[in-house]
Amino acid sequence: MRATERDGGGRAAVDLDMLIFLCLIFVLSGAAGLVYESIWTHYLKLFLGHAAYAQTLVLALFMGGMAIGSWLCSRWSAGWGNLLRGYAVAEGLIGIAALAFHPVFVAATDAAYESILPALGGEIPAMVLIDAVARLVPGVVGDPDSLAQDSFSEEPAGWPQFTRPAEYRGLTVPDVLLSGDHARIKQWRRRQAAERSSVHTKELKKT
Repeated sequence: MRATERDGGGRAAVDLDMLIFLCLIFVLSGAAGLVYESIWTHYLKLFLGHAAYAQTLVLALFMGGMAIGSWLCSRWSAGWGNLLRGYAVAEGLIGIAALAFHPVFVAATDAAYESILPALGGEIPAMVLIDAVARLVPGVVGDPDSLAQDSFSEEPAGWPQFTRPAEYRGLTVPDVLLSGDHARIKQWRRRQAAERSSVHTKELKKT
């Protein structure tokens, strides 16, 4: 279907079939952009470890791209002969980037895990994370009730920790811990934790 009316300059009006086709392509490109955004977010979540970080990064890139595009259009769009062709070129470049995303992502993550991250020296944080997660797996800790006795579960500061032998370089284990009386041991731990918490609180107030 064509519009046969002409404007004041004698030029033919826009082809309605072509206009409908272009609008449909525009809608489909927007839908494809949402799909790409979802997929890229999932990819980045696997690398960054959290969906919030991935979504933040994707939105930052998206908004940054829109800002850069707006700036470029404001400077050079006046000299473009066909804005629709420029939009098509931009969409084509985005499609090429989408097709190349998977191999680029795989290569980047391989380089990060094999070279970049090990060079940063993250062994100790990784060990802490593994220990914290492994303790939540059933069967890893012999007595599940011991997890509730961690210093950070109830008390703001922990109690002193001792190990064998009972005496080492003049340091001795308190008799209450060797008594086998669990009620007294629990009271001693709470008292020590409270004293440590009081000292730490005073130090924090000084700073």
